[in-house]
Amino acid sequence: MFVGHYGAAFLAKRAEPRAPLWALLLAAMWVDVIWAIFIIAGLEHARVDPSLPGFPVDLEYMPYTHSLVATVVWAGLGFLVARHTFGRPLGVAVAIGAAVASHWFHDLPVHRPDLPLVWEGPKLGLGLWNYPMPELALEIAWLLATVLVLVRSRAVDDTTRTRIWRLALALVVLQAVTAFGPVPPSMTPLAATALLTFLLVPWLARRF
Repeated sequence: MFVGHYGAAFLAKRAEPRAPLWALLLAAMWVDVIWAIFIIAGLEHARVDPSLPGFPVDLEYMPYTHSLVATVVWAGLGFLVARHTFGRPLGVAVAIGAAVASHWFHDLPVHRPDLPLVWEGPKLGLGLWNYPMPELALEIAWLLATVLVLVRSRAVDDTTRTRIWRLALALVVLQAVTAFGPVPPSMTPLAATALLTFLLVPWLARRF
């Protein structure tokens, strides 16, 4: 899953309006932010495989970011940083931690069996990436449904509502470009591009 991850941020914003949307968007993709950094640093491993349908990457080794245990640890860290480092209210910290934790559960339906429960051992994934068009439709539908839930909230004014819809449409375009664009030549440019994207999206929402 790619832009569908941001659905957790929109739902968390609906549940806790005090939470900055940019922070929730970053939290929802934090596991992938760290993954991109770890791939570039050689701490985790993946390889481009154009023969794979959908997402053309074999995610060989990523226990420090995408195992269930690691995701829980990153979520706890997100909560602690929001609560104690930045002094955010308890509800905001919980929303940020929940957005981080959502990442593994959003990945589960689409990933091939490459999601560890712990550092080693069985790996899970229902494999919707193997069916690119249904996966793409599901991902975009989920994103737009969560946006709709947020913009119908009374806590969102007309100006913010318009900005959120514009951001959502930009995410749909980004998903389409990712799905139908050229296969990257290797993991380093893919990870670097992904990292820039994951940081750009919350930056675009910094005034929401």
